[in-house]
Amino acid sequence: MGKLNVDLKVGETLRVGESIIQLENKSGKVARLTITADNSINIEHLRMSASDLNQEKQTHGKHTL
Repeated sequence: MGKLNVDLKVGETLRVGESIIQLENKSGKVARLTITADNSINIEHLRMSASDLNQEKQTHGKHTL
């Protein structure tokens, strides 16, 4: 599997195959993407679980507020 890191500015668009991904908004660590793809394309939103988030905060020495 290949990997490509891309930096986008708000309003910029990325084409992946026949799918279009646009960065609509960015605020802090949250970005809003609009994905336009054929209905046959499976799009999943994979979120970090609460236990993973806690582990990451501890790894980076951050304290939960």
